[in-house]
Amino acid sequence: MSKEHLVIVGGVAAGFAAAMEARRRAPDLVITVLEKSGDISYGACGLPYVIAGRIPSLDRLRVHAPEYFSEHHNINVELHTEATEILPAKSIVRVEQKGGAAREIGYSRLVVATGAEAICPPLAGHDLEGIFVLRHLQDGTRLMDFAERTPPREAVVVGAGYIGLEVAEAFCERGWRTTLIEASDKVMSTLGGAGRDRVADELRGRGVEVVFGERVSAFEGRDGRVEHVVTESGRTFAAQIVSIGVGVRPAAGLAQRAGLEIGE
Repeated sequence: MSKEHLVIVGGVAAGFAAAMEARRRAPDLVITVLEKSGDISYGACGLPYVIAGRIPSLDRLRVHAPEYFSEHHNINVELHTEATEILPAKSIVRVEQKGGAAREIGYSRLVVATGAEAICPPLAGHDLEGIFVLRHLQDGTRLMDFAERTPPREAVVVGAGYIGLEVAEAFCERGWRTTLIEASDKVMSTLGGAGRDRVADELRGRGVEVVFGERVSAFEGRDGRVEHVVTESGRTFAAQIVSIGVGVRPAAGLAQRAGLEIGE
């Protein structure tokens, strides 16, 4: 049996695509996938449809459990295990496991598949309860738990990209009075003119208030919970729940700290 060890940091789409391709090419290779959350192999694009109620539960988004990969493909999966440092000169990854001591894992090959992270602008009040970004399964879990504990009446979605449009529709389908705020005059980053108007008209026809040309400047709340979204022009929108969908950035910190070359 080969003693070579492939370590993959990140256990969602890219990480397991790499793991499965490696297994096809090298049946005897030792493969370990490290995932800092408790969720692997899921379809994050379905999150808005769970919120809307079209998909009955978040569990339906999960494709495979860790046992599937270990039993069928001999791939070791370590959940709640965060890679904190890569030491390329020593071929070592330092990890911290939830509830356990920090340790080191040696590798002969390494794949960094840490994906992207949602951007949450550091505006005043951004840490109030009821404000969410929707990127990972755990984000959906937190949002759904919050909505069940304190059902909102009014919702605001910041950003009219793909996720923002889907979440606005989902919030509206939940029966919440929903406002979609977009700083530019476009939807989906590039769609303007007649295309933008058709999308906006469709949303408005479903009950969503669509506001273009307004940039959010702050969130206001009471007792630690969000109550209003404020724009730079001074307009105020009531909201007991807010979804921020202004884009993503590469989660490249681990690779950068290791001195790896980072491309555009």
